[in-house]
Amino acid sequence: SPFYIKEIVEVLRDRGALDDPQARARARLDWAGSYLPTSVEGVIIARIAQHELELKIALQRVSLLPAVFELEQAARLLGAHEEQTRAWLEALVEHRLLESVARHKGVREGLDELSDLGHELFRVCNALTQEVVSRTIVPEVARELHRELAAHQIAQAEVLGVLDMAQIAMHLDQAGQTDEAARYYLGAARHALERFGAAESLRLCDRALGCAPSGGDVKFGALKMRERAT
Repeated sequence: SPFYIKEIVEVLRDRGALDDPQARARARLDWAGSYLPTSVEGVIIARIAQHELELKIALQRVSLLPAVFELEQAARLLGAHEEQTRAWLEALVEHRLLESVARHKGVREGLDELSDLGHELFRVCNALTQEVVSRTIVPEVARELHRELAAHQIAQAEVLGVLDMAQIAMHLDQAGQTDEAARYYLGAARHALERFGAAESLRLCDRALGCAPSGGDVKFGALKMRERAT
């Protein structure tokens, strides 16, 4: 798998084994007869495990944020000042676990404008790493963090009038608040049909149906929405 090879190369790079002959020899000794991860997920976890605890916690937490996130969002979730948060994020960029989106223009509509306004944008290096890292968080902690993120986004929507229903639904779903999640998934499905097309709307309808209690208004609304989208 290309992903597996890439992650093995990154492990070797982190250990200095690609540039230093002595480090290469140490790597051969370290791995001789010892456990070598046999999956991409195992290699990603091995990469994370060799970093300082603060960096591991920072990476775990920002993995719960949207695909592209702001420095301010990370600082709030980490409960740290922006200066300290920036230092952690830049260290993770150095280790190739995060990327600075300012260096990767055109990732998503509107990101260039955010960069021009002075927003510092980051993302996890790829979707697979983001998924694997997020699964390493203790479930109780992850649920509480998702609750915090949902509550903050809802509060921001009341102030700014901007509502990302799909993101809020995902956080509520992961927090175990499935009834509320179903309502937001349904709202996101309606919005998606107007803006992004039937495929995304159907995906969100299915999420709403999976969360909604039987016989309720949300279940009925999601079924009707699904009919419209097909």
